Amino acid sequence: MGSKEIPYSNLIQIQSGLGGRVLEKLNIKIIDLQRKLHAKQSVSRNVERTRKDLVRENEYLVELEAKIRKEKEDIRRLEGLTVSSILTTLSGNKKEEIESGKNDLMKAIVLRNQVRQKIQIINVELDGLLTELEKYLDVEENYEKLLNEKEVAILQADDGRTQSLLDISGEMVKIQAEEEELKEGYSLSQEIATKLRELLEALKSIALRFIPVPVNGSILIAPVPFHDKLDEAERLVLQAQIKIDKMSRVLESIKLPEWVESILDNLSDFSFLFSNGFFTVDITPRNINRSTDQVEKTIKKIDGVQIQILKERESLKEQFDSLEEQHRQLLERTD
Repeated sequence: MGSKEIPYSNLIQIQSGLGGRVLEKLNIKIIDLQRKLHAKQSVSRNVERTRKDLVRENEYLVELEAKIRKEKEDIRRLEGLTVSSILTTLSGNKKEEIESGKNDLMKAIVLRNQVRQKIQIINVELDGLLTELEKYLDVEENYEKLLNEKEVAILQADDGRTQSLLDISGEMVKIQAEEEELKEGYSLSQEIATKLRELLEALKSIALRFIPVPVNGSILIAPVPFHDKLDEAERLVLQAQIKIDKMSRVLESIKLPEWVESILDNLSDFSFLFSNGFFTVDITPRNINRSTDQVEKTIKKIDGVQIQILKERESLKEQFDSLEEQHRQLLERTD
């Protein structure tokens, strides 16, 4: 929407034009409660979604713990003097199976540590949401009381335009709430894009540390130490995942095109970094290039979401302007 913003500050003046000192005071209170109602609904949706995320991550953690136990047992069995170990040795595959098992174990441990960190962050976020929700405990009850008072005031005012003005101002408040969610979603998308671009630079930096080394007439690729950048990449992945999940929750109540909703549903899946063995001992130039390509594609998807959010905000601005004009025309009537 560029620099143009919906002039929500005009809502109080609009509401106060509904007639009479009693109505004016009630309207100011009602618009405040309408905002709080929309805020409570948004926070409640976030609490529900965050709890689901927490359940999902805890279930995943249980799966990973079970996988780690299994991989450790398989390695212990292969390295021991069991019948299956002897048969594997005779077939010539023992060393390969042990190495494969150790790689799988390392991947599972890295994933488990990531999930543990994510659960900690989600718990902190959930605590914050529940604390925020407590601020709105009595908002519905107070809102109903004010509506009853206003009904009496409207009947006493006996102005045929009053209900139309109320309807218009109510629609404007709804637009305000939706615009606030889109605005927050856009801000989060910018933060996500920044994290992903930092991740991309970290991946490219790791790729540059694989240097060609001549050995017996052949060229081998030998990695320069890169664990500092690897730690940075892992941290950025976690931060991006958390912010993507939050953006999805914020935009959940907004009616967006199906392609945008589909992107939001799949954005936080960074499994390609793990399926390639990226954060484990199996770090190769090929895996780095594949991961880099995937991150670049994710950035393009985020850019697409940002463009759509801006379109939605511009549409809301047009709706708000139209309602504001209707309101002015009602006030200017002389009949």
